[in-house]
Amino acid sequence: MFWKTKPKPGTVYLGESTRLDGSRQVYTGMTRRPVWTRWREHMKGRGGGYTSRGVWFRPLAAFWSRNPRKAERTIKSWSPSRKRSFAGFIARRYRGKRDY
Repeated sequence: MFWKTKPKPGTVYLGESTRLDGSRQVYTGMTRRPVWTRWREHMKGRGGGYTSRGVWFRPLAAFWSRNPRKAERTIKSWSPSRKRSFAGFIARRYRGKRDY
């Protein structure tokens, strides 16, 4: 029999990638490792092709999810302005609950 497996929890994060021409793009990613480790990779230029071609990466927000793949897919379908407003909401919500 095939049992439906429970998805592994993880962190979904949003960041802003500044391109060589000065344009900015909102990046959405997912990790099951510590989010600061992943952000550090982006900032040092080892974050994959999408963010490494830029000149700067700025973390915007991160949140814990029980199904991070679904949450990442949902957020990626949003417009850039909606992603930015959501990132602001998450950052304000978790400002006092830091665990790092």
